Amino acid sequence: MRPYVEICQKQARGADGFLVPAKRTHIWMRNQVFRLVPPGLLNTSKAAEAISL
Repeated sequence: MRPYVEICQKQARGADGFLVPAKRTHIWMRNQVFRLVPPGLLNTSKAAEAISL
């Protein structure tokens, strides 16, 4: 599992300011960005299914 976890952690670095914004206007902007993202693009199940146990 370590390689998978390391990749996920690397991708998450620096995302905290975007995912958990401190200002109301930044929350609004984040929500607008997520509305523009096509459905399925944020589908995380593909990454989870790529793991062989």
